[in-house]
Formats: sequence, C-alpha cells, structure tokens
Amino acid sequence: MPLLHVIFINYHEFSGASGIHIYHLGRQLSALNVSVSACIPGDPASIERFGPKVFDVDGFGFADAAKRVKAMRAAGRQVLLHAWTPREKVRKFTSRLARNTGATYLVHLEDNEHHIADVFHALHPKPTLLNWRKRWRASQNVAHPEHMAHFLKGAAGVTCLTEKLLEHSPAGAPTHVFWPGAEVEFFVIPPEPDEVIRTKLGIAPHEFALAYTGNTHPANFDDMTTLYDAIAALNAGGHAVRYKRVGADHRLGVARFGVSNQRPWLTHLGDRPARELVRYISAADALVQPGAADAFNDYRFPSKLTLFFASGRPVVLPFANIGRHVRDGEEALVLASGDSGEIARQILRLISDAALRQRVGAAGRAFAHQHFQWPEIAKTMTGFYETVLANSALRRAS
Repeated sequence: MPLLHVIFINYHEFSGASGIHIYHLGRQLSALNVSVSACIPGDPASIERFGPKVFDVDGFGFADAAKRVKAMRAAGRQVLLHAWTPREKVRKFTSRLARNTGATYLVHLEDNEHHIADVFHALHPKPTLLNWRKRWRASQNVAHPEHMAHFLKGAAGVTCLTEKLLEHSPAGAPTHVFWPGAEVEFFVIPPEPDEVIRTKLGIAPHEFALAYTGNTHPANFDDMTTLYDAIAALNAGGHAVRYKRVGADHRLGVARFGVSNQRPWLTHLGDRPARELVRYISAADALVQPGAADAFNDYRFPSKLTLFFASGRPVVLPFANIGRHVRDGEEALVLASGDSGEIARQILRLISDAALRQRVGAAGRAFAHQHFQWPEIAKTMTGFYETVLANSALRRAS
C-alpha cells in the first residue's frame, strides 16, 4: 500500500485546464505508487471526460472527507491536501479539512488571482438587496485577496505553473514551478494536416486552417477579439483562412465569439470532450494563441499550448508565459505587441512559406518532447511532496 496519499481539491468539476492537469498528474502519480483522490464541487463522473477513471473522486462532503483523512492517518499513511488554486470555495474546504484532521496542505497557483478578482468585481458592482446572494455565490469562484494571503501563508508549500506566479508565494515558502504536459497522442500526429478529417469538417483543400481549443471569458475577451479581427482581415484581403474553434463562452453576456452570418470563415463547434481535441488539431495548418504581455497573460500557462507544440504544427503566441522560453522564428513565431495586425502578418508568413511551417512545427515538437512529458512532471512533483512532508515533520519535532 502506498504510504503517501494526495487529495486534490479543485474549484470546479473535471473540465478545463485545472481538470486536465489534475487528471493527468494524478494518473502518473498513481504509476509512481502515490495514491490519489480528488474532491470537487461538481459531478464526480466528470473525470471520465478525459479518459478512464483512474482515481476516486468525491463531492465537497466535509464529514465524509474528514472521516477518510483521519482513517488514513490512523493507519500510518501520510496525507497531503493539494488545494488547486486559492479560490474561495477551495480555501474554505481545504482550511477546514486541514484544521479538523491535522493534514498538511499545499496551494497551487495557475493564474493571477488578483487580476481575475478585479475583473470579477468590475463586472459585478456593489450588490443590491435583490442580487447579493447571487453575487456571493459567484464570488466563491474567485479568490479573496486578504483570505488568499492568509491561506498561502499557512501552506506547507506552493506549486506554480509559471515563475511569475512566485510573486504571490509567501517569502520563504517551499515552491515548485512545473509546466503541464501533453497527452501522448498529440506527439504522434503526422506533421501534415489530415485531409480526411479536413474534408469531414468542411475545410477545402485550398483553405488555410486554424484551430483553437479553449474557452472565452471576461479575462481573455480582448485577446480573442484580436484573433477574430486578424482572421477577418485576412479573408477580406483575399486569403482563404478557416477557423475551427472548440470551447465555451463563459459569462460574456453576448454571442461575440459564436457562429455568425458575418463570419463565414468561422465554425464554432462548442464545448467538446477532451478526447476529441486531437481530431481538430490534426486538421489545422497552424495554431494561434492570441494575447500580449499583461497582468493576465504574464502569469498563466494556457494548457492548450502543450498540445499545440506537441502536434508538430507551427505555433504563434505572445511574448508572455511560455513565449518567453521559446526562440522566435525557430520553435514558434512570437508576437511582440499581439495586436490584430501583427497576428495577421504572422499567419500570412505561414501561409506563404511551407518550409517555415515545417521547420517551426518540427522544432516546436522537439521543445514539447523536452518539456511537456507528464511522467517526468509527476516525478518532480513526487520529489517536492517528499520535501514538503519532511520539512513539516521537522517543524513539528522542533
């Protein structure tokens, strides 16, 4: 029986980047003889969106969770709570569980939570008597700056997706920065677009196809606008560019990014299971992550980028997060300003130069092979867990 049990506590069910990361990390940790489970405020069966159920998932039932943790600790097993972001519903559940059971907890950072909270409060002004309950429920999905600081200070360690997020970690706290991985099926996609899939998706042979596998929300609204404007300009200029998008529009209040009669070049396929993403990326000639260096993009790691690089397609991305670690013109095309004109120019470079597409795509895949492997990520995470638990034991003994 494994001596270490890790409980991931997520702010949402298994969907989006957090669910993807927990699923694949948990799967690889299990292969390293670390037992894993998860607690989520949603449907436990949602784990099957990503593949076979590989560890137990429960809802936010506090009494049952506390009972299980106490039983495991009484049996001599080390239990580590890994709070997946400091958002309010995770903070409350984790803090209470740690106090009640004596278990050690870590906090994971994947976004600039201060910026996301600012966006939330700008969209949800001071509540009236009629809407305060609705606003309070929504606020549980973002971090409270003061509560977050206290929560992080009490953690035995902090994990981060980018170095920039270390700014939010308490001084002296053990930290571990890791990049997410890509599933193995993306590494074996043939480098040339799949013509069979393109035909099924209605992409003509002469069209240059872009795919985007991600959601839109208030924090990335402006970034997505630049990409849409760039594609519209290219088509207006006589370049046949098709755009296949997978993902949901969250809390936008308008159909800004949905299907429109004014955008014949757009096919919005909606929210699709993660196992289908390889299909849409296989049909693409190139992949674009819009954005610019700012308070949102500097701190995050868009999880779709690992799939983009692993696919062997040329990637266009901003000089932010992972864009600061790749060589422009070699492993990717890196945007300086990220405006729609620059995005259009970089796409046009790829349309016009097949050799550039092939060279950048191959180098990007090599970068992915080196950095985006879940088994290696799990090994380094296991080492961090062991360090944190050893430090915690020393503090208790002193």
